[in-house]
Amino acid sequence: MVNLRDPKSVVKAIALGLFLIVILVNSPWLYQQGKNFGAELYRATQGSRK
Repeated sequence: MVNLRDPKSVVKAIALGLFLIVILVNSPWLYQQGKNFGAELYRATQGSRK
């Protein structure tokens, strides 16, 4: 999958791995932020309808 003799592909593979780890670690936080944002939007739209 990754050509280990090519330094560029090794760096890309490592960067991609780190990126995925960061996303996985941050996903609970992102989910919480998304929920809060969704609740705010919901409140805003419901409030404007009344």
